[in-house]
Amino acid sequence: MTPVQHTASEDFALLSRLYAEQHAAGATDYLADHARTSVVLHQVNVFRWYVRHIQAGTSVLDWGSNHGPDACLLRHWFGDAIDLHACDFVPEDTFRVFRDYAKAAYSRIFDPLTLPYPAGRFDAAVGSGVLEHTAMEGEALKELYRILRPLGLLVVTYVPYAYSWAEWWQRNIRKRDFHRRVYTRRGLAALLKSHGFYPLELEFQTTVPNVVEGKQPTWWTRLGRVFRYPLPSHAVLCCVAQKMIAM
Repeated sequence: MTPVQHTASEDFALLSRLYAEQHAAGATDYLADHARTSVVLHQVNVFRWYVRHIQAGTSVLDWGSNHGPDACLLRHWFGDAIDLHACDFVPEDTFRVFRDYAKAAYSRIFDPLTLPYPAGRFDAAVGSGVLEHTAMEGEALKELYRILRPLGLLVVTYVPYAYSWAEWWQRNIRKRDFHRRVYTRRGLAALLKSHGFYPLELEFQTTVPNVVEGKQPTWWTRLGRVFRYPLPSHAVLCCVAQKMIAM
């Protein structure tokens, strides 16, 4: 069974509708910030960048899902053709509109160093803006390695880039809302490899094609992609990695 090939505009409309309905059910500053057009557009673009690695008939975990936009998009594409799960620290009845649409089997996390799943449970795990917020990134990656099957996939997106102009501004000028843990391309790759994951694709999200509006990256970001230079226009990294096994 193949997933439904929704258009980027349909994906964008879905998330926009869910945000509007959740906002009507109970507004929060967090939701309002993530419901901005630019943020939803970015979410859809990076989802469509990695979703080609997800297969029907597999089990997928939305790791650190919070309100679960990735889970909702996965359900939108695959329907009942994937075994979809989600986990986070927030109670299950939080973000009810998103939960009802995704219909992911939700597990609440109580131990920051342990995931409530048996070894080899999932074929893929997706962490959208999660790795940099974990208590101990190494322990988090060990747990992800444990719960993934051999050659399983780990998708990490919205990983804050160490040389980002936006990060510098938040840290040094605004002095708030900055990430305390940031990553270079080489550093992220090395971190993943040291915990058993081999990067298949590692990109700046700035260079992910803007499929919603039909725009390609600018010449400036294209230049950064070619030369792998730490251009300050790049804010976040995204990576699809595979669980390595002993040969």
